[in-house]
Amino acid sequence: MPLQLSPDPALSIDPWENLETLVDALKTAAIELKAASEEYSMEAGRNADLCEDAIEEEIAMQSETASFCASERRRYREAELSKRPEFVRSCRRNLNAQAKVHELRTELLTLQLLLTPLVTGDKQAEAALLQLDRVSLMPSLDSVQVIIGLVEQVLKARKRGVDPTRTERRGERHGAITPEGAAGSSREILTAREVEELVRLDVKTIYRYVQRGLMPYVRIQSNLRFNRSEILAWMEERRFRPLSKRRSKG
Repeated sequence: MPLQLSPDPALSIDPWENLETLVDALKTAAIELKAASEEYSMEAGRNADLCEDAIEEEIAMQSETASFCASERRRYREAELSKRPEFVRSCRRNLNAQAKVHELRTELLTLQLLLTPLVTGDKQAEAALLQLDRVSLMPSLDSVQVIIGLVEQVLKARKRGVDPTRTERRGERHGAITPEGAAGSSREILTAREVEELVRLDVKTIYRYVQRGLMPYVRIQSNLRFNRSEILAWMEERRFRPLSKRRSKG
């Protein structure tokens, strides 16, 4: 059964809760994947043993010239044994376990977009999110365990009390150019928070638009950036221009 996240993660009351739920689900999925993989390997090995035993018995019962047909017999026996109920069940269980991991990995990608602005300034959490993008998408037990470790590092940021605005304040203290303080117009590449100031839309709404493909953006690993000119053009396209009323001549 799919992990029950908020229908629209961008509107979630607390994305951290979704992440905690997801990491618990990943741990459960990892246990099932390990058990399913071991069962599948055991049944596959059992098939191989049964195949060898059957071929040896058939060769022993027939003449030596029959050994030339051993390869054909092997293919036949392997096809028959692949239908063995225990093997089919283990194969199905293993595929379902892999599918569950892939499903959770996809949901994690969505949460990464939402969490990126929340961990700004926390170097460990930022590095963990970056590493998540580099983990193999193959639903293997090793990759799941790496993902769980990285997600737990991100969750520690919540306990440390990340302040998403401290990076901006630190930049102001050192005389960095901010969108408000730049000469002429704001800088061309913006963060979601800066877009919020530019277009006066809540940052959650901005991430919702990004998820639905309604707003232009640039994705760099797990980080979202916006081109100021594109955002302004996007706003201009949505300008409402009422038609002027014309009085009809009598």
